[in-house]
Order: sequence, then C-alpha cells, then structure tokens
Amino acid sequence: MDLTGNMLHWDWLNLSTHLLWCYDDRVLNRTHSEAVETLGNSGAWLVYQGHATVEHDGQHFEAGPGQWMIAKPTKRLQRFAPGTQILSLAFSATWPDGAHWLCEGLSVVLNADNHPALERKAMSLARTANRIAPGSWNLLQHRIDYREHLRLESLLADWLSALVTALQANGITPLNRSGIDPRAAQAFRILNAHPLDERPDYQQLATDVGLSLAQLTRVFRAHLNVTPRGLFERRRLEHACQCLRVSGTQVKVVAYDLGFRHLSHFSAWFKKQTGQSPRSFARH
Repeated sequence: MDLTGNMLHWDWLNLSTHLLWCYDDRVLNRTHSEAVETLGNSGAWLVYQGHATVEHDGQHFEAGPGQWMIAKPTKRLQRFAPGTQILSLAFSATWPDGAHWLCEGLSVVLNADNHPALERKAMSLARTANRIAPGSWNLLQHRIDYREHLRLESLLADWLSALVTALQANGITPLNRSGIDPRAAQAFRILNAHPLDERPDYQQLATDVGLSLAQLTRVFRAHLNVTPRGLFERRRLEHACQCLRVSGTQVKVVAYDLGFRHLSHFSAWFKKQTGQSPRSFARH
C-alpha cells in the first residue's frame, strides 16, 4: 500500500474506474421513500430535501439537505425518508485484487458548501447522463457510442479528483497499490475486457503473457489474491448483482447475458456464489 499517492504511471494503469449511473431527482421529477440493502457499489448522494441514512458495520450515518453522503462500498442498508430528493452517483474504482480505491474511513457525511466542486462536477455528469438516457436513472441499460463513453469517463475522473481532495481534507486517504507483477496486470486487463458470455481460454491467456498456466495462477495468487478463473467469475457475479438490483430486470435476461442457456443453471450458480436465488436477491 502506498499512502503518498505517488506511484509509477504503470501502477496507476491497474486502477479501474467506471461510472455506473448518475442522476438528479429534480430532473427526473421523482422522490425516494425506500430502504435498500446493497452488496456494496461505491456511491455518493447529495441530499436536496429529506434525509438519507446508511447503516453498516454497526454504524449509522445520516445526511440532510445540503450534505453529501459518501457511502462505503460494503454490504449496507440505505434508507431514504419519504419525499427525499438527491443527486446520486454510483461508480466503481477498484484495483485488480478487488480492493476499493476509496473505502477506508467511509462512510462519511460532508457539507456541500465546504466542497462546491463536488456538486459542480457532479451536475456536469448528471446533465450528460440525462442527455444519453433521457428520463432514466439507469445508464447501464442504454446503448452509447465510444464518444459518449469517453465523455462520461472524463467527467467521472474530474469528479473523482474533487472527491479525493474533499476526503483528504477530512483525513481520509485512498488505498493505492504498487508493484503488481506486469504479467498479472496484463492478464487482468485481458480478462477485464473479455465478453462475459464467453468462457476464457486460460491456457491461451497464460501463453499471451509469456507464462505457463501454473505460473500465471501462482502470480495471480501472489499479487491479486485470486486465480484467473476466480477473477473472471467475480466479474460475472458483479454484473449479475448490478443488473438484478435494477427494477424490472428479468432474471432470464441476466442469465443469457452471462452465457447461461438454461435458467436453472444460472440460478444454481448464483445461489452458490451468494447464498440466495436470483429472484430473492432482486427482491431485497
């Protein structure tokens, strides 16, 4: 772990950041009045009216109007008072071993007036997201071209920079990773881009990075604390969980997206990973 924030550019290439969604309740003309248990995506909300609370690890956090809730990416319970309106972002910022870049010291509540760049840059994201998916909060279900994708990722990078500045002002430091074996990092990037509905050829993957399969597995375990197969299965599970949390998503569609031709096989796989059936997971 590097607490200085100074690493080789090569090391920074291993950090994966992506926007999942960003929306403004005032634009969508909607309010919240619900309690949701989540497996732990990274998220942040600026409360306009009402109250938002987060509970995890025996702790309770509450944000009111004019405050940001920066939620810890962990299994947590989110509650919104009736009539609550928020500006909401969900994103991923992870290292190849699955560790979150922004995790330790969270959750935290920040006063928006003390960090105006957070709202300004989040609004740019929300406006762009609304142009791409008018009237919808869920970007994941919309087709976009590479220009739109790059625009969103650029705006996310600007917002993350403002977020890290705000967190550091409150004594919270990102988790940095350095010294990951270049061959493991290369294989990680190949697996991260591999279609989720196709099984990777792990022998070919090892050959592509100049190792035997046994050597690649040892390097992965040593540097990423997971096997190549385990990493790919983790990606598939994360995709399934994100999709099932979206209201109205059909389980059979998620199964097909992941390459399962029989719903029963997907259900058995998902239950083995989470302890819940897909339908039970989607309901909670």
